[in-house]
Amino acid sequence: MLLNALTAISPIDGRYFQTTAPLARYFSEFALMQYRIRVEVEYFITLCGVLPELRHFPKEKFTTLRSMYTHFDEASAEKIKTIEKTTGHDVKAVEYLIKRSLINSDLPRSKSLFTSALLPRMSTTLRHRCC
Repeated sequence: MLLNALTAISPIDGRYFQTTAPLARYFSEFALMQYRIRVEVEYFITLCGVLPELRHFPKEKFTTLRSMYTHFDEASAEKIKTIEKTTGHDVKAVEYLIKRSLINSDLPRSKSLFTSALLPRMSTTLRHRCC
């Protein structure tokens, strides 16, 4: 079934899509993934200044980490969707993508990023502030 005004989930993405299209940059799944990465990365960077086991993490890698959300694109989103097929969990997929980018770092293996419950709340709050 093709997406059109008759098959859309709601009038927002159906007959009103042209009017609401600018909101996609804040409320689409793509945008949510980008906000989730931003929250995870900034949380990790903050932890690097607080937790003794992360203080040795090279600060010059912060720019690379931040580029994960500042240069987020459809290819990045597709990577998350691919990981999600394995994990069955969208938040875990974001976490795994970030951890894979840190694989060559001296990151303690036991260090976890945000919890699955907290990340969606923080990401939603951030996207509401941004729009």
